[in-house]
Amino acid sequence: MADTASYRYDLDNFQRLYLSNQSTLTTVTISSNSAGQQQQSSQGITTGQWTALPQLYRLESGYVATVFADQTFYILIQGNQIQMSAGAHEESIAQQINQLDPLPMQPAKPPSVPTMKPMTPLQPMSMTMGNMSMRMGEMQMGNMSIGTQASSSWSNSQPGDTAQSRAVEEPSSAARQRKFCSQCGAVVGAQDRFCSQCGTQLT
Repeated sequence: MADTASYRYDLDNFQRLYLSNQSTLTTVTISSNSAGQQQQSSQGITTGQWTALPQLYRLESGYVATVFADQTFYILIQGNQIQMSAGAHEESIAQQINQLDPLPMQPAKPPSVPTMKPMTPLQPMSMTMGNMSMRMGEMQMGNMSIGTQASSSWSNSQPGDTAQSRAVEEPSSAARQRKFCSQCGAVVGAQDRFCSQCGTQLT
């Protein structure tokens, strides 16, 4: 036997069965090619290198593939389910297939696994409605904007504004000397001795 061998059989319901052997691995593949739908299921079984052509039989419950290597392997195929037969079940299968003729299989290349394209990274999302625009991490409406970055902040600047004109002014000396009544909280003058609202003596 060659190092690589593969055979195909057309099952019912637009399905194809592939049996392939490479080195010590036997691969069973079921491929469905119905209209608008394509599915594929595979299972690898360590059997050793084939010493004879595989045989396929149809039973009432599905199919059984016989693989000949250092020993004989029985592979059960039911729908998309693939499993090995073991123990007393093998004797029962051997007796059933002795009364059947093998199904004709054709040499064929096993179906290739489709290559998955790498996912494209998400692009920053942007949206504009009237004078309002939204981008990833930032929203702007007219002259006002808000962002999630540390450098972004609310602003309501006008064209021609400079950093110096928008700087926060230092409070005047009069503002720093402003006092409040400890009783009612009203603003009182720096020189007042009594609150003009509640009459409380100021300290």
